Amino acid sequence: MKIITGNEFDINSRGSVVTVGGFDGIHIGHQALIDEVVRCARWRDYNAVLLTFETHPRIALGREKGPFLLSPIEEKVEILRAFDLDYAIFLTPDKELLNTDREEFVKKFLIEKLHTRRLILGFNHHFGKGRAGSAVYLARTIEKWNFSLTVFPPVYVEGEIVSSSKIRELLRAGELERANKMLGRPYSLIGEVVEGLKLGRKLGAPTANLKVHPYKLLPANGVYAVIVWLGNELFKGVASVGVRPTINGKHLLTEVHIFDFDRDIYGSTLKVEFIKFIRPEKKFSGLEELKSAISRDIETVKEFFIQHP
Repeated sequence: MKIITGNEFDINSRGSVVTVGGFDGIHIGHQALIDEVVRCARWRDYNAVLLTFETHPRIALGREKGPFLLSPIEEKVEILRAFDLDYAIFLTPDKELLNTDREEFVKKFLIEKLHTRRLILGFNHHFGKGRAGSAVYLARTIEKWNFSLTVFPPVYVEGEIVSSSKIRELLRAGELERANKMLGRPYSLIGEVVEGLKLGRKLGAPTANLKVHPYKLLPANGVYAVIVWLGNELFKGVASVGVRPTINGKHLLTEVHIFDFDRDIYGSTLKVEFIKFIRPEKKFSGLEELKSAISRDIETVKEFFIQHP
């Protein structure tokens, strides 16, 4: 898969099967759509192309000021490598692109740059200035374009339509297991290990304090059973997401205690997969009560992993 970023690019002109969308999280609905793009492209020997954005247009427009993204670009690229796409193109949502009307978007990107022969579009995707473009618009004007259109239907989990917005809602509510079903994998984050207060060490459970993408959505404040990847090494552990109210903390932090681990990893990058929600964040009476709670959390998570190896 070739990765292209920016709005000026060229690919070979043998024709393409294309999908366009935000693809935040690349959940099971997105995955089914991408699989269909690849299948159709291989059948006709066309390029299999995914067209998305470097960051979410809502962030570029200033409509989202805080953590929002399920998958910042580096995470999105990692997930997409599992598919047999020929190109993943990340448009820059600058002022010019955001002001491109729907017809010009189709002409410039789908026809002139991608040589689209078939467009497979999610049922609820909108594009162009003011989100005026849609599958309905394309179907009504299909005679203008030299490509066929397939509108990909929704995918359901437990009677609900799978969507990025629904997954965000579930994560914020602490409903990790339902969110993971819609994602088709554990929700995860990538972060750099940075210096913290070293409070965990004083409480008998040293932690790695993670610096994550500023727009990365963290799951609800609380304690989680997690899988931790350090390069190709896999570890199990317990993570805390929150502000540390017992010591009157104010900043949202993600800390991970890795089981049976004693190495200096400052500056390293960890991938943390959230497997199970253990309990919500709580303010304790003091450090001794907090220390006891941490010890119980560790035992709870270890027991969980014994039962779910």
